[in-house]
Amino acid sequence: MDMGVRLELSQKLIMTPELRQALSILQLPALELSAVIEQELVDNPVLDAECPSELPDNADLADSWSERMHSLVEYLREDNNYNAVGGEPVAREYPLERTVHFTASLAQYLELQLDLIVKSGLRHSVGQYIIGCLNDHGYLTQSTAEIAKKLNTTPALVEDVLADIQSFDPAGVGARSLKECLTIQLQRRELAQPEVFAIINGYLDEVAEARYHFIADQLQISLHTVHEAVKVIRTLNPKPGLNFVSPNQPSGYIAADVTVKLVDNDFIILLENQPPQLTLNKFYLRMIAHGEAETRKYLQAKIHAAEWLIKSIDQRNRTLYKVTEAITKLQRDFFVRGIRWLQPLTLKEVADYVGIHESTVSRAIANKYVNTPFGLFSFKTFFSAGISSSQGFISSIQIKQRIKKLVETEDVAQPLSDQKIVEVLKNEGIVVARRTVAKYREELGILSAKKRKRI
Repeated sequence: MDMGVRLELSQKLIMTPELRQALSILQLPALELSAVIEQELVDNPVLDAECPSELPDNADLADSWSERMHSLVEYLREDNNYNAVGGEPVAREYPLERTVHFTASLAQYLELQLDLIVKSGLRHSVGQYIIGCLNDHGYLTQSTAEIAKKLNTTPALVEDVLADIQSFDPAGVGARSLKECLTIQLQRRELAQPEVFAIINGYLDEVAEARYHFIADQLQISLHTVHEAVKVIRTLNPKPGLNFVSPNQPSGYIAADVTVKLVDNDFIILLENQPPQLTLNKFYLRMIAHGEAETRKYLQAKIHAAEWLIKSIDQRNRTLYKVTEAITKLQRDFFVRGIRWLQPLTLKEVADYVGIHESTVSRAIANKYVNTPFGLFSFKTFFSAGISSSQGFISSIQIKQRIKKLVETEDVAQPLSDQKIVEVLKNEGIVVARRTVAKYREELGILSAKKRKRI
């Protein structure tokens, strides 16, 4: 060992801020990208969104105005909302009031009912506090004793107000347990079936495990009676609050980033929800040549950031288009014939086809959806493992669809076990292990054969 100074040459990747921004933009969906661009337009004065061309000169203004009015008249003539003769508006088939509406949360809906019963006073305050203690499922999260202590009132008053809230719509709201929730709904229906109440009060766990013989032996009733009672229980709503919008959760709206259309046996790829075209402000570009040194330095940094953002967005769109084009070529049977013909596909195959790294493909398809002739699908749907069969390799999604169809058409009195499904698939030339079938069944949300059994 010795000490000395040596000159060595090495290569390493440096994650610059610009590269981080490019990678971040690549994996953004269209709607989120629009929000990022809007913020950049506010922060960067050099950046402009492409706007309509300037107004025509005065000499051409009259002709332009005449053309616009002619276009407006033609539009009104073609519009179904106006009478072609007198120009009077006609009734809309789908008025705006039917498409845009306000959806109240569970708390707002219950407070509205509370205002109709109790106008003001202590009972109204107690009712508002109880409503505030309900979770998103509609269950009361605090005991009446705790509520009475916090409001400095009696537990009897809290119980009385809670009974009023439990009479509100939806049925079962304000319950403190699953048993109480289901019991309230049964009482609302006025069902005179004591075996149903008995099962709810003591055998809900056995119902979940489909231990119907055990319930029949314990209650000394027939197996048929147990099944009929379970049918009634399954019509009840264990989470009455989920039908309402939660104020803490955003909307689950999904917008397509890409649309694929089949026209004359060829695919047309359209990038949807594209942000406005970004340009550099000419005023600030001219200011660089005539401004002060400090001003020029500031503007040069902003121009560099704007140019890199424009380049990153363009590269994102090009990559997304190429990846989509590769998927349409490699999954052509799916886009022509449907999901049953989805083939196994990996990120590496698409990356090799496009000529990029597979991590770039992963970022390009992240959180993005494509609108196909057969519906809206996540990009990740097209990537699945392959399993050997007599027809070659088939996608795991195809196997899941086949398992789902087998369960839907099975005899409910003798449902198919996982081993039986394995045998059926084997007869069709698909060799899978029993644990693989169990895994796919659980991913599809299908219960085991024992729990699916009905009489």
